[in-house]
Amino acid sequence: MVEKEKKKYFTNDRKQKFKITFYFLLELFKIIIASVLLLSVIQDCDGERCMLNDKFNNGDTSTYIVLVVNVLNIFFFLLMYGFELSREHFIINHFDINKELPDNYITHIIDNYSSIKSKFLIHNINYLLVVYILIFISLINWVISGLYIFNNYYNFTTAITFITNILLIITKLYDSYYTATTSNKKKYALSAYIKVHINFNTIDSDFIYKSDSFIENIENNDNYIDISDSEKNFNEYMVEDHDVYGTLSINREDLMNFN
Repeated sequence: MVEKEKKKYFTNDRKQKFKITFYFLLELFKIIIASVLLLSVIQDCDGERCMLNDKFNNGDTSTYIVLVVNVLNIFFFLLMYGFELSREHFIINHFDINKELPDNYITHIIDNYSSIKSKFLIHNINYLLVVYILIFISLINWVISGLYIFNNYYNFTTAITFITNILLIITKLYDSYYTATTSNKKKYALSAYIKVHINFNTIDSDFIYKSDSFIENIENNDNYIDISDSEKNFNEYMVEDHDVYGTLSINREDLMNFN
């Protein structure tokens, strides 16, 4: 039975990672196109629509400056994606989704898993910092690219393509900013890819009950034990809300009498 459960969760983890990889590749393509504003936005070259070679054969050094800023923006996006994916794989490997538990349930049990908690908090902090840096770099890219592009304004399609690309970037930045700030503030394990935002709110079955502090608490308390998701068949018998966060509890003596 235990082996079947492990196989089940392993399969779920693989499905989640596959889904995240698909979303990442789809996002990455759109972000790269939207970041290279010099090439993706329609511009004017001597009264005609610029072709690619026209932009680099005009002898204007500012063209290369804009291109460098565009590439720099892509680099920091890739850096952010690196931290984002690393965090995402960590929470998939160490946490699970239980819709029957409240979103903040993980904050009340993670102290029993000190090693997981410390790594999880580091992932959240690093993710938030790189998101802040990316927002700053993106603002610089928009300003420098905007000055160059509107100096070579072609027609209304110039403004439309410029605004559309920026809105695409803003959507991703806001999504990452929300995930990073909320996860840091509330100590949540919000997913940045599985939509609508999914909060991994409990410990993965591969790690549950392996915590030394958890085992010590059980040994030192004869009247109280926590119930894992795999033991919910006991919930129909004398289960009570232990606190406002919905932690399930059952008296040990009643559990013995249940048999």
